[in-house]
Amino acid sequence: MKKEKWLSDLEDGNLGERLVAEYLRCRFNWEIIEYNNDNKHDIKIKTHNRGIIKIEVKTDRWEKFNRITNNMVIETFCRGKLSGISITSADYFIYFYPEWEIAYMIEVDKLKTIMKEKPNLFRYQRGVGDDGAVNAYLCNRFEMEKYFKTFKIKKSPEWDKKEAIKK
Repeated sequence: MKKEKWLSDLEDGNLGERLVAEYLRCRFNWEIIEYNNDNKHDIKIKTHNRGIIKIEVKTDRWEKFNRITNNMVIETFCRGKLSGISITSADYFIYFYPEWEIAYMIEVDKLKTIMKEKPNLFRYQRGVGDDGAVNAYLCNRFEMEKYFKTFKIKKSPEWDKKEAIKK
């Protein structure tokens, strides 16, 4: 993957994480403890009834620049190493589509259980994303809605500004 594209994707991911964290802080009055920069989790938050939880956020802007697939991409392997759902220490997984202003939230253990018990909802793909470096499970976001909590999260105007500068 070209470094410029990778940095742009990283910026998008970091902005998505901050928007999700800010939404959870405002909506539930949860305290943001830290943002994490490794592959174990993205955000650590203090809640009122569950104590401290860790959250993994996937920000997906694919459909802004490519064709609409309605897929969620649940990464398992990247560049020769286990990644994503395979190694996360997060308690919750949030899949955020900024273009549609919707986020899907599920407990990681529940997601893993669904993946085992309902394999027909998922298809495993090798060589997706990051110039073919990622292996992942794909699933249709509309078929998965009944398992996830959904939230409306406003898209940041920063994304539109960034796109205007590129043109």
